[in-house]
Amino acid sequence: MPKTSYPTKYYNSTTKDLSPLHQNDTVRLHTGRSWSTKARIIDNDKNGPRSYNVETENGTVLKRNRRDLMRTKETFYPSPDYDQLELPQVVSSKDKPQPLENTNEHEQYKTRYGRTVKRPHRFGYDP
Repeated sequence: MPKTSYPTKYYNSTTKDLSPLHQNDTVRLHTGRSWSTKARIIDNDKNGPRSYNVETENGTVLKRNRRDLMRTKETFYPSPDYDQLELPQVVSSKDKPQPLENTNEHEQYKTRYGRTVKRPHRFGYDP
């Protein structure tokens, strides 16, 4: 028996093949320490039998190996296409810093949370 096949024989004695995934299967991606990212299978990649192209819920397309994908029975909810959504533009004067009364605008101002900010004199903010 060749030396390379002896350890391989014992390693492979307890292993099992992962079942193949099909198009539109919902999976979880292994990202570091957790299986937190939900995605769906787009297609089987042509580069290998265990490579898959997946689309995450935020629309990103990734290529992942089968060992990094876990099939789930969850429902995949793709995010809406943000390019076609029209979001209202809300401009509030509340978000802008308000200058304090009876003081020079360059010396100090009050933030929307009520904190008074004094400009430093060393950077050329002298009135």
